[in-house]
Amino acid sequence: MAAFDCIRKSDFKKHLNSLSDEELYEIIEYNNQLFAYVDPSRQTDKLCLLAVKKNIMNYKHIINPTEELCIELVAQNSYLLSLITNQTPKIIQAALKNDPYAKVYIQPKCNSNCLRRKSIILSEKNDF
Repeated sequence: MAAFDCIRKSDFKKHLNSLSDEELYEIIEYNNQLFAYVDPSRQTDKLCLLAVKKNIMNYKHIINPTEELCIELVAQNSYLLSLITNQTPKIIQAALKNDPYAKVYIQPKCNSNCLRRKSIILSEKNDF
C-alpha cells in the first residue's frame, strides 16, 4: 500500500507541475494542501501569496521567498514574521505597521543589526 501511494504521489506531482499557470492557480485555490507538491520553479509570488492566504503554514513550502512577497505576507498576518529567516528592515516595518505587537517575532540577530540602523521602524506610532 505504501509503495502504491508513493507511485501515485510521484505521478500526481508530474501532472500537477505540467499544468498551465492558470490551471495551477485554480487547483491551489480549490485545495491549498497541494501547494506542497508544486515544483519550486513554478512558485510565483502570486501562487505563493494565494497558498499562504489559504493556509498560513504553506509558507514552509516556499523555497525562495522574495522580499516583496514577505512584505505582502506580513502586512496581512504579522505572525508570519516569526517564520521568515531573512528578516529585512522593510519586512519588519511592514509587520509592525499593522501590528505593533509583532515585535515579539523579530529575530534577535535582526533586532541588533537591522533595527539599530533603521530606528524609524520603532519610532513611528509604536510604543515599545
